Amino acid sequence: MTTQPLPLRRRVTLAFMLLGFMLSLSFALSTVFITEDYEQLLASEILRGQAEDYSLRLSNGLPAQLPQTHRLSGYLGHPPVRYANFGLGVHEDPLQDGVHVGVFDMPAGRMFFVINLGDIETLEQHLNLALATIVALGTLISGWLGWLLARRALAPVSALAAAVDRLPTTAVATQLAASASPDDLGRLAEAIDRYQGRLVDVREQQKAFFADASHELRTPVAVVQGAAELLREDAVGFSELTPRLDRLDRGIGDLIDLLDVLLRLARGKHDEPEAIEAVDWTRGVVTSALSRFAPDLHIEVAGPATVTWTVSRHEAALLLRAIARDIVPPGASGTLNVSIEPEGLSLSTVGELGTSNARRPRGPVRSDRAVGGGLVGRLAGAHGWRIDAKPGRAHVTWVDSAV
Repeated sequence: MTTQPLPLRRRVTLAFMLLGFMLSLSFALSTVFITEDYEQLLASEILRGQAEDYSLRLSNGLPAQLPQTHRLSGYLGHPPVRYANFGLGVHEDPLQDGVHVGVFDMPAGRMFFVINLGDIETLEQHLNLALATIVALGTLISGWLGWLLARRALAPVSALAAAVDRLPTTAVATQLAASASPDDLGRLAEAIDRYQGRLVDVREQQKAFFADASHELRTPVAVVQGAAELLREDAVGFSELTPRLDRLDRGIGDLIDLLDVLLRLARGKHDEPEAIEAVDWTRGVVTSALSRFAPDLHIEVAGPATVTWTVSRHEAALLLRAIARDIVPPGASGTLNVSIEPEGLSLSTVGELGTSNARRPRGPVRSDRAVGGGLVGRLAGAHGWRIDAKPGRAHVTWVDSAV
């Protein structure tokens, strides 16, 4: 199971927190070390000063009584038993915190001085608590500053990501590096620009290929269409050939429309939308699409006469003809209802469409009954049109329409 890496902003924040923790901890340890060292130095100087002072008095025969208080005690040659084995110098009492014992050889003899700095130890405990708080706050504040600074530092990256998100779905040349800083971010922007440039080159090559293929295929299709028209003229009086010729005409019509769609998709450019009167235009397109293949079909177009669509006329006609031929089989008889709406139109057959014996095709009628996909579906997607096609009915929404 792979784990997702942390977002960059969180990693920067964690790095700042670690840095803040290390700096705060270093400060706290340095403070504790300096405090302990200062306490040892202070105790040593006090004890040595007391020893020298009392030794000088005793050596000169002056009256001197060694101190015996709760803070400072002095002994000449006879210290408490637990201090008797201490060597020269200043030591800490292992049994009592804050008690320092100084052992000095003076002219008056070996002197022991004991000082109790327990209240200083209490202050050190408060200092340790304050230092622990400083470490915690330093870590949290560093993380907070890291979070804020990371957002500011990553703002150019977010801007670059937003610029990439705004790029169209088609390949276009970009100049993202022009607005990026000359560093790693600039190199990333340059890489994106180069990648977009390669996509543009590939897109142009694809356009050239499909355009050449579409143009070259038009000639044999025109030949086949002319031959089919001659066959229809020669087949007058042979009614058994009519369904086959109708199917041939239907296939040629589909092929011509698909080649037109392919050429338009290859160019990547579409006709400008224009206002059309929905009812009359729809009746004409559907009738022309089905008149030869289903002459007995009755077409009912209903809707407000004032509805006007703003669509690309020719490309919308390509889509509507494909839908009409998709839901109506060749030679069908019955009724096809077309309902005009401000946002689009709906097509539906009434009951089961009959098929006259003279025009009934042999074998399967079609093998590609999927208007929503393929080239026609791509053309609709390029315009933002939505198609909901089911057996016997379909609904088209012109997303860019206007009433």
